[in-house]
Amino acid sequence: MGLTVRRLGASDLDLVRAALRAVYGDEVGGPGPLLTDPRAHLLVAFDGESPVGLAYGYELPRLLRGTTAMLMYEIEVAPAARRRGAGRVLLEGFRALCAELDLDSMWLLTDDGNPAAQALYRGAQGERHPVDQVMFRFHPPWR
Repeated sequence: MGLTVRRLGASDLDLVRAALRAVYGDEVGGPGPLLTDPRAHLLVAFDGESPVGLAYGYELPRLLRGTTAMLMYEIEVAPAARRRGAGRVLLEGFRALCAELDLDSMWLLTDDGNPAAQALYRGAQGERHPVDQVMFRFHPPWR
């Protein structure tokens, strides 16, 4: 039947849970507030009726340019479905969503130690940003 991509929302909670189980296994929680945030977007790849991957991202308004960019926060494919095009259709789905929303760019982060992800992004015409950047994380307590 082939791979398809659907944008899911709060009314699709059963499908979202099925996608989470397919990608992360049975010990995963729910989507939390992601499905009700109007600037958050969840796309799920299906092989027929079975979810095989997901990607989500956030619209980020840009202060100096007066535009909005998409941060594609995560893309994951179920282990049994990898290397079959699910990641590619999810990226294409996000590119189409960015066009629909008239966003000025889309970006994502990955690790230098993840050559499979880098190959996927390059193959989808992604350009590696040439600037050497370092990410810092902060955790609670927030005081």
